[in-house]
Order: sequence, then structure tokens, then C-alpha cells
Amino acid sequence: MCSRLSWTKAGPDCSRDQAGGECEANYQQRIAAAPTSDKGCIADEGMQELAKAVTEQGLSVEEYTTILEVAQNDPDVLEKLKQRIRPSVE
Repeated sequence: MCSRLSWTKAGPDCSRDQAGGECEANYQQRIAAAPTSDKGCIADEGMQELAKAVTEQGLSVEEYTTILEVAQNDPDVLEKLKQRIRPSVE
């Protein structure tokens, strides 16, 4: 059982101003610093926040996962995604 004080409302809100990677990195840091008894709860919270952020953008979790898998296997798709996420300043 998690200590609610150690993880509830203390984590980042992934739906605001964070790309998926930033959200994941923040939760990985929290998991690493947490007592063993809280690690699973923090991971669950992170997955829920990421799913919320994805669906708020109009994608299903399955669509998001498919996009990531394709991008990992196709450098051209990965580059196009990077350009759309952070357009270069000209």
C-alpha cells in the first residue's frame, strides 16, 4: 500500500506543458527516489497521467503507442515527428 502523502498530487501534471518524454522522465526520477513500497503507485500514477495527456490530444493510447513504435523503427518518421513537436526557429 502506498503512503498517499508521498505521491498523491505531488507529481507533475503531464497534460500541461510537457511532452511525453518529459513526463516520463519526471516520473522516473520520482520512482527512483521513492521508497520501494511507493514505486508501483507512482508508476501507476504516471501511466494514468500519460494516458490522460494522450487522450486530451485526441489520440487513443493504442494510436500513440503505434506512432511511437513506427517512429522507433523508421528514422524518417521520427524526424517528421520531431519537426512537428518542436518546429525549428527560422
